[in-house]
Amino acid sequence: MTISSSDILASVMYCVRDAIVVTDLQHNIIYFNDRAATISPHHSHTRMCEGDDYRRHISSDNIAAYMSARQKVMLGGTIRAEQQLAVNGRKVWCRLGMSPVYNSRNGIIGITIIVTDIEEQKSRQHVLEASEQRFRSAFEHSSIGMAIVAPDGRWLRVNDTLCKIVGYTHEEMLGMTAATITHPDDQAESVRLIATITEQHADHYSMELRLLHKTGSHEWISGVVSAIRDRKGALSYYVWQLRHVAERRQMIDRLRASENLLNLFVEHSPAAIAMFDRNMCYLQVSRRWMSDFRLGDEPLIGRSHYEVFPGMKQEWKDIHDRCMTGISERREEDTFIREDGEQEWGRWEIHPWYNEAGEIGGIIMMSELITDRKRMELERESMLEALVSRNRDLSSFASLVSHNLRGPLATILGLCDLLNQDIPEVQKDTIIAGINECATRLDAVVKEMNMLLNATQRK
Repeated sequence: MTISSSDILASVMYCVRDAIVVTDLQHNIIYFNDRAATISPHHSHTRMCEGDDYRRHISSDNIAAYMSARQKVMLGGTIRAEQQLAVNGRKVWCRLGMSPVYNSRNGIIGITIIVTDIEEQKSRQHVLEASEQRFRSAFEHSSIGMAIVAPDGRWLRVNDTLCKIVGYTHEEMLGMTAATITHPDDQAESVRLIATITEQHADHYSMELRLLHKTGSHEWISGVVSAIRDRKGALSYYVWQLRHVAERRQMIDRLRASENLLNLFVEHSPAAIAMFDRNMCYLQVSRRWMSDFRLGDEPLIGRSHYEVFPGMKQEWKDIHDRCMTGISERREEDTFIREDGEQEWGRWEIHPWYNEAGEIGGIIMMSELITDRKRMELERESMLEALVSRNRDLSSFASLVSHNLRGPLATILGLCDLLNQDIPEVQKDTIIAGINECATRLDAVVKEMNMLLNATQRK
């Protein structure tokens, strides 16, 4: 069975989505396919038949455009255009094609009209163009640095913000690669991150690195790199979204320096200082704390204070809890007993410390052993008491001396006064004997005083 060319043509015309109409020079329809009766700009309610005047099937809104195009075709021209045609009161995008039909003598004997409804295609195109316009606007006017980067690292497109961050113009950037302005110390990390996309097929990665400024300095940036792939999954390009974080990095550096300074201050402070979190775990501790509490080189950071001192009294735990609520406590003099039974004295104070959010992060304890000073004070008090006691003894001794010496001395003085008077010799001998007796008594008193003083000194 042989299939004729007309059958093949009819089958093709039936399957195509385009409306196809062929007219003679008098507008009469010679051929049309099924699609021609339903697609714009033809009337959907008018049945199309061969021999009909094609103009009857064109809406009045489109007839003028049809006649103008037909005149050009009659002169041997070809029409290829996309335009909106009126169909039943609404505008529909169509692709219109008109060309002459020639006979064997190269004479024009008719016109072929092909109309394709591209309204859906145009709608998708408009959506795509609107999306591209939004991306273009967001890209160009974004407050963060944005760039489109080729798989080999070449900058394909950069926005103004990124240019300002690194100090280069658009033209200069497009002649460079991302590696060119990546800090040497960060390039290895950059290569590792890119490998997560190229080798591990990740969709994106986050980064924080330094880009070299045109002046030779470097700028810290933080951002996200996203991989854009084609339908087959092959990498097409990267989209970089970068934020300038120099101020934050400077703040981090200052905070780190401040922490280092705090660590140095606490560690080498002449006072015993310890810093705890809310769980009473050590954060910082001074060397003096380690020595005062005889902890040696025992590691403390991260450990609980109550683990280090398992026998701690509940009184101390209550003090810690109160300070965790925001109050401060101190004592100028306190005593405690070491594990070996030795009594120690100290002064201490406890204060809460606050984090960046203004919340209590824990407490700081500062203490000072005052055992030596306290022992000196007790010794001084004991000496003072002994001195007071001796003073009392001396006072009693003085009274005793005054009483025991005054009698013999008064007698001697009276007898000596009699000797100076004119009295018989016999009486003078009696007086001298009395003086000798008083002197003997006085000597006895002096010996008793010496014995008493010696006994007091031995005490």
